[in-house]
Amino acid sequence: MVSFTGSSSTCPFSAADIAVCVTEKANSLLNRLIAENSFMDLGLVVADELHTLADRSRGYILEMLLTKVKHLKSHRCANVQILGMSATLGNLDEMADWLGATCFTTDFRPVTLEQRVLASGSIWDHSFQKLGEYEKTFNIKVPTHF
Repeated sequence: MVSFTGSSSTCPFSAADIAVCVTEKANSLLNRLIAENSFMDLGLVVADELHTLADRSRGYILEMLLTKVKHLKSHRCANVQILGMSATLGNLDEMADWLGATCFTTDFRPVTLEQRVLASGSIWDHSFQKLGEYEKTFNIKVPTHF
């Protein structure tokens, strides 16, 4: 595994089997693969947090990335798969249709998700039962001058 960070990388793609990166970097890497006509080496694109497509500031980049991958699959015969994941995506069937994918869902959680509210120093559960008091365990000293 090789880290592809920053605006450029001197590391060749052949040095890595896996690239783990943010969406912006993944889009840049895909553009480079297309420019070098090396996209046939791409086997899998994992898009975690697929619901960020709705994010006004970054969602369009994920949409561009996935659209390019879809184009490579359908028009350039690339054998690349898309694995999209989201715990909060509401329109699963629509997304699966757009990606030309099969939708899998599960309710399994390895760790129970619990909701708590901290208000006025007290901790409350989802039914507004008081669970205890919040005790600050550390102090941060902010310098008053620099």
